[in-house]
Amino acid sequence: MVVERKYNKPRILEALCEVRFATPDDWNTACYGMLMAAVRQMGFVQTEEIPTFALQVDHSAKETRILHPPVLMRYKHADGKKLLHLGPNSFTVNQLAPYTGWHDFKPYVLESLKCLHEALPSVQPSTLVLRYINRFEFTATQVDLAEWFALYPTSPNIGKQRGAFLLRQDFFCEGEDVLTATTGLAYLPSSAGIAVLLDLEYLTPEFAWDFPVVDSILERAHGSVYEAFEACITDKTREILEEVR
Repeated sequence: MVVERKYNKPRILEALCEVRFATPDDWNTACYGMLMAAVRQMGFVQTEEIPTFALQVDHSAKETRILHPPVLMRYKHADGKKLLHLGPNSFTVNQLAPYTGWHDFKPYVLESLKCLHEALPSVQPSTLVLRYINRFEFTATQVDLAEWFALYPTSPNIGKQRGAFLLRQDFFCEGEDVLTATTGLAYLPSSAGIAVLLDLEYLTPEFAWDFPVVDSILERAHGSVYEAFEACITDKTREILEEVR
């Protein structure tokens, strides 16, 4: 078993676990209230509708129509740091910063998934995704990324300086599981420096309501994301994260 490094100052902006559904045959707006009744005991106190829309282009009629699919419902926890999102195609468990560790996040995910299954037993899952979004901010506008990260774009010497970028790479894991690592750079407002995002996502396409198996899938996903994170940073990065010795 891998012994994980611990950090005093993690840069995790958000951790989330998403379950994607097979197309539901009996989805209706009552599903939102049924979930709220189940998660209220977890400390969720408020719901908020998030409007969604899509464009449908009819080339034969030469017109574009705005479609309004079922809303996405957001559930807000009393602590202001936990969120749930439910729609006809997915359910997402979100943990905003500060992230206190896998020992807290995993039980929160499992309890949320159990509430979903109890409230909406007819909903059948198809895919599980575990994702961690890390954000590193630097006060300088010129940073040698190779000193901080192992995953960054290489490019020819063009122009005065490198601008914003987005780099995505897939890694095939156990079975049909896929880990996707994405890095991106953006400039902070008022030329105050730059921010680098390190987005790590683990997807397993075969997922069902068998909670002992769900537990093992989560452990596998988290272990892979952790190993990917450590592979993507350098010892210099670990210094600003303040590794616990």
